Amino acid sequence: MPSLLVPLVNSQDDGDYVTLTFPHERRLKGGVSITDTTQIVDQINHAATCGQIKKIESFINSMALEEQLGLHGLLNPAAIETIANNIDILNIDRGVKEHIIWYYLSKLNWSDEVLSRIIKIYKHENYIALESLVISAIKLDEVEDYQIEMILNVFDTKEIKREIEKRIERRKNSNRLNQ
Repeated sequence: MPSLLVPLVNSQDDGDYVTLTFPHERRLKGGVSITDTTQIVDQINHAATCGQIKKIESFINSMALEEQLGLHGLLNPAAIETIANNIDILNIDRGVKEHIIWYYLSKLNWSDEVLSRIIKIYKHENYIALESLVISAIKLDEVEDYQIEMILNVFDTKEIKREIEKRIERRKNSNRLNQ
């Protein structure tokens, strides 16, 4: 990180100095420099509203990976949706893609369409985070009976099977109480 040694104002000439450090400067294509994460987030949000996918990619890649992994919590919903809908053409870190996709899908109401999208992405990318969306839907009883087989065909894990067994038990207990 660049720094500058500056004498303190009103010091008694005893050699008091302070070191000023400057944030890492990010250089984007075309010579644009941005130093603040908030500025980058604003630029990504704006680029998303204009459908400028390659600009989004450039802005994301100008950030440190730790910052990129937290982007899903900083971007506006429209930007998240734009990125999620164009995730296949963005050349960004795989983990960042997974975070954004998980976040986007977690905000949608459970439906056949959402399940189909989760399955399609999971088959193609094997994002483990998507399994947590299915588990949550099972726990919240959002999954319909006819969706169970589709889920088991794709997510053949112990945790999914365990949650489906718990769901069956809950339904049995609920039916007993209703009789």
